[in-house]
Amino acid sequence: IGNIAHQWRQPLANLNGLILNFDYDNNNNGLTKEKTTDYLNQIEDLSLHMSETIENFSNYFHPDKEKQLFKFNTLIDEINQLLKFSLIKNNISLIIKQDLEISINTYYAELLQVLIILISNSKDAFKAQQIHNGTIEITVKEEKETITIELWDNAGGINKDVIGKIFDPYFSTKDKKQGTGLGLHIARTLLTNTLNGTIIVENIENGTKFTIELKISF
Repeated sequence: IGNIAHQWRQPLANLNGLILNFDYDNNNNGLTKEKTTDYLNQIEDLSLHMSETIENFSNYFHPDKEKQLFKFNTLIDEINQLLKFSLIKNNISLIIKQDLEISINTYYAELLQVLIILISNSKDAFKAQQIHNGTIEITVKEEKETITIELWDNAGGINKDVIGKIFDPYFSTKDKKQGTGLGLHIARTLLTNTLNGTIIVENIENGTKFTIELKISF
């Protein structure tokens, strides 16, 4: 329940924002056919993602779930679609550096969840530090049988006194109303228990970098 609650927090906020914008445009004669279609498509994408979140965690311990081979840019396209509204609203630039031909054989939904958690974590850090022009950069590299994903932001970094605790369950530097303290714990659990990967975090100049390592196939 805690996992699903955490994963629903961001899409629910996005849905609420879309509905408010829809209502504003409707009341101010700014609602064109194209805008209406775009709003409905975004709402459908978010509601589908929320439904899949329930399904994913329901099947978390299912022994027969299957891995799939997919190109990494497919995952990035879905992340952009799901988080587009939130990134624009918070004036955050998402920069992707990758070889479009990189493919991986793993659990698609779980890796999607991990990256959304990390991006949302950076977004919350920008808000906490009152940074109004945030940048998140994701670099994907393939080396022999390993894929390395580096995600860094310019949100000011993590206090050195707590950086060793950020993957602990229910640990959070946020107000209780803003976070459950489960996000990064879920990300690490999915990576180590399901995706057979690793994740480390370090402070860099003006920000934080997460490094994920995954086997191309396992």
